[in-house]
Amino acid sequence: MLAVTAAATINHLLQAAPWALERLAPHAGKTVHVACGLINLRFSVEASGEVRAATSEASEDLTLMLPTPLLLRALAQGRTALNEAQMTGDTSFAQALAYVAQHLEWDYEEDLSKVVGDIAAHRIGATARGAVAWGQKSVDSLQIMLRDYLTEERPVLAKPREVAEFITSVDELRDAAARLEKRIELLQEKKST
Repeated sequence: MLAVTAAATINHLLQAAPWALERLAPHAGKTVHVACGLINLRFSVEASGEVRAATSEASEDLTLMLPTPLLLRALAQGRTALNEAQMTGDTSFAQALAYVAQHLEWDYEEDLSKVVGDIAAHRIGATARGAVAWGQKSVDSLQIMLRDYLTEERPVLAKPREVAEFITSVDELRDAAARLEKRIELLQEKKST
């Protein structure tokens, strides 16, 4: 039942993007297994490029593993987090799905306008975009404040400049030790001759 609902949702998005249907159509008959935590969904691509819930007899051409933390990050950070998903199977099918997932956009204002009207949908969309921007700005500010606190107020973390200086010192010490080792070898060679 979940796969049927998910397929209907995916098809709604695909129908609004003819290029996506064209990208998937060559993979007609192929099946992808999407595993995310306890959720396991299987979809087959139809000749039109749309997807349907796969039958139990359909063999899997591609397996897409989405660990739950990755899915949550994708919801928070956007589709770029999905680049870390694990895919095994047909690589050309995987590339087509990845491309569609990266570039498919949902015009939620258009769908919302059918329910509440154009003006209300636009205002709701603007409010949602503002809320997302505010949330991202808040997260960025929190990261900066936390970094400053942990490096300045309560020095638990090293400052980037101090880490760079430490690495340089270690490199210089390693080089000096290598030179000293070479000198010792030369002195031992002279002594044995």
